[in-house]
Order: sequence, then structure tokens, then C-alpha cells
Amino acid sequence: MLTFTDRARDMLGDFLDQEDGGLELLRIHVSGSPMAPEYELSLVSTDERRSDERELDVDGIKVLIAEADQDRLRGATVDYVE
Repeated sequence: MLTFTDRARDMLGDFLDQEDGGLELLRIHVSGSPMAPEYELSLVSTDERRSDERELDVDGIKVLIAEADQDRLRGATVDYVE
């Protein structure tokens, strides 16, 4: 369903290692039209999980995705660009 580049996986690991506040999940939210989607990625704690979100394990990365966004993220690749 969803993949991460090596660079994204490494950077996410670095961010999570630096975080002392219990942030351990990556939330991916999609908004906008299908022709011009906007993606919001944020680190959250497990107690911030919403009732409409599904937790996925993508190669050891815990990801929260709203049920409504799952089809829009099918086949997507997360990358990190500075």
C-alpha cells in the first residue's frame, strides 16, 4: 500500500530518536482535490490516535491513516527532500 524511500526511513528514525515526548507514530493526512492533493505528515503519540484512523506497520514504521485517505495513498511513496 505505502512505501518509504531509504532516505525517508532514515530521517524519520532520526526524528523519532531525538523526540523525548512519546511521539512514535507518523500520521499521514490527505486533503484537497484528487487532481491537486495536499499531504500533511506529522509525528504523534499513540493517545492522539483518532477513531477513524487505522494503524499500519510499514517496514517497522507505525503509520496512522484515516480510513477515508487509504485509497488515495495506495501505491504512494514517502520520500524526504530538504
